[in-house]
Amino acid sequence: MILRRVFQMDQDFDQHKSEGICTIASLQWCKRSLELGRGLQRYSELNLTDHRLNELMDAYRADANDPVKQTATMGLRIQGTGDRAVDTVMHVNQIVINSQSRHAIFWNGHHTMGYAARRRGDAMEYEFFDNEDGLYRANNFAALALTINRRFQDGNYGAVEGVRVVAL
Repeated sequence: MILRRVFQMDQDFDQHKSEGICTIASLQWCKRSLELGRGLQRYSELNLTDHRLNELMDAYRADANDPVKQTATMGLRIQGTGDRAVDTVMHVNQIVINSQSRHAIFWNGHHTMGYAARRRGDAMEYEFFDNEDGLYRANNFAALALTINRRFQDGNYGAVEGVRVVAL
């Protein structure tokens, strides 16, 4: 496997186009991956029902300007120095690989996604989560970076701006 889509997603959550859904979904993806100790195999493992999303969105709105509380509400903690400025997917990868948890959210001006890098035996495995597109897994960083960068270009997302490494 060089690159494969594990499952597809369409952002069909009804929050009246509310900001934060992508952040909540990405943090939930990190949490579930960390709890399972592996990458998700199917969408149902995400455990993000409409009801659960509504609960999480209420908490998110209350803590929208406090990343520490926002992350803690999801049952996670920020690892390292907190939110860090980045400008490329490669920079996100370097920060995540050098972290203990190897799970993070990253964003640009209007969208948040998830990223993980973990060891599988002697090899590395990389994951990219986007609630508007799905979960991708690769054993080759370059292949995954190409997919992420294409997603940024196709979505007119602009440049990567920040990363937050999270842990249980």
